[in-house]
Amino acid sequence: MLVSTFAGAVIMAAPASAHDRLLSSDPADGATLDAAPASVTLTYSAELLPTGAQVVVTADGTDVGVTDVQVAGTDVVAALPAGLPAGAYEVAWRVVSSDGHPIDGTTTFTLTAQAEPAPPAEAATASPEPEAAAASSETEPSPAGTAGTDDGEHAEHDGTGLSGWTAGLIALAVVGGVVALIAARRRAQHGFGPPGQD
Repeated sequence: MLVSTFAGAVIMAAPASAHDRLLSSDPADGATLDAAPASVTLTYSAELLPTGAQVVVTADGTDVGVTDVQVAGTDVVAALPAGLPAGAYEVAWRVVSSDGHPIDGTTTFTLTAQAEPAPPAEAATASPEPEAAAASSETEPSPAGTAGTDDGEHAEHDGTGLSGWTAGLIALAVVGGVVALIAARRRAQHGFGPPGQD
């Protein structure tokens, strides 16, 4: 009687103690990687409850900061940040089994190469286009052209000055000739005029 009662109790307790368990992980437990993974995927023996899932990933004891945790059926996916450093990683997880009981555990992996940083954004400064540069050079006057214009202006001024001096000399000569002619006529009148007229 006691034996049968104990056997029945064991049979009834067996289903209650059969919680879900972790079947596999990606990266695999103990794996060595030469490239940083973008996420950690944990696969369990049955569909998990969608609430209460937690995943913490540390590198040499430092939390790397999981960016997102999603439960999809039997899988839990934890997104990792970019630029993970090389080192020893531990994945500590805690989920709610299909029977409502929380279960937890850890896996590990090693990263041998540091992730390459994202390339910086290209600078928006660009050199001027050849056509624009050519147009700018055409609109600017050259020093030689300016000098030539100045020389022409000086030559015009010099020519005008010489013409003025020449005209002045001619006018002076004409006036002098007129004065000499008047003086000669007066002398002639005084020398050959009628008596009594001075």
